[in-house]
This record gives sequence, structure tokens and C-alpha cells, in this order.
Amino acid sequence: MSRIWRISRLGARSLMLHPLRSFLTALGIIIGVGTVIYMLAIIEGRAEETQRKIRARGASNILVKAKKPSEEGNSTQSRSRMVTYGLTWEDAAAIEDALHYAEVIVPVREVNGTIYRNEFSSDTVAYATVTRYPEITRAQVVHGRWFTELEAEKSDAVIVLGSDLRDRLFQYRDPLGETVRIGSKVFTVIG
Repeated sequence: MSRIWRISRLGARSLMLHPLRSFLTALGIIIGVGTVIYMLAIIEGRAEETQRKIRARGASNILVKAKKPSEEGNSTQSRSRMVTYGLTWEDAAAIEDALHYAEVIVPVREVNGTIYRNEFSSDTVAYATVTRYPEITRAQVVHGRWFTELEAEKSDAVIVLGSDLRDRLFQYRDPLGETVRIGSKVFTVIG
């Protein structure tokens, strides 16, 4: 115990003999610790903000895409039978079983093509999907509405246009109720 007391007295005497050095040392420690705490707080805040943005964009989603197989190497095979590719409803069910933590499976089919309205046309990507798509992807229909479950069951030819495509095809006209054509199929604009 006397040894600890002696060391404490020696430390206190050194602090009193060199007050400026002691003050600057304490100030350096306080600034250093404060800076580390400040930087950690900023990093943590940025990380939380980034994670919030990622969640808002739906980054918890897993996208599984099918790609059309190359026809170059399979020319004899493609002549003898039609090559099928893509994901089926059975594939979606298998993925849902395998990913037991998945809350929702939302099938989306992408089709590249040209969309026509009278004399206007635009190359675009069309998506065929289900009624829960806007809810899952946080997409919003600004004007009009999304298609209903009944329209999906009946396979009604309805379409929701993106704002850029709407502007290219309809300029300043209201597209709701108008028709557009993709290939030979005619669709009614609902949103």
C-alpha cells in the first residue's frame, strides 16, 4: 500500500512542478479521445443513413434473371425442337421453398421491344408482373392506377407507363384510356 501511495505522491508532485506540460498533455488526451468519439459517431451515422437508403430502394430483394441461351452452338438442336428457357412457376415455388426466410416472391418478366402509339414509337423494356410489384419495389403510380387482381387473373391487356415513356408517346396529352401497341398486342393505358 505504501508503494502505491509513494507513486501517487510522485505523480502529483510532477504534475504540480510542470503545470503547462500537464495541461497540454491532458488537453491532447481530451482532444484525441473527443476526435475518435466524433469520428466514430459520424461513421455510424453515415452507415445508418446508407443502410436506410438501401432499405428504401428495396435492396433486400433477390433478383433471379433468366438469360436466353446462345443459338450459335445449338443450331441443329434449335431446328429440331423449340428451345425453352426462363423461370417457371415451379422454379419460383422451388426458390420460395429453398429461401424459407423470403417473405414474398414477385415474378417479373422483361421483354425488350418497341412500343407504338399512332405515329410515335419508342424502344423500351416492358415488364410483366403481379399486382404486389409496386408494394414490394416501393414503386409509385403518379397518375392513374396499378392493375387489379381481377385484371391479372383475366390477363387483361392493360399497361402502366413510366413517366419518360409517357412523355415520348403522348407528349402533353393524358394517356389514361388510350391504347398502345407492343408487337401485335394492343394495351389500354391505366396508369
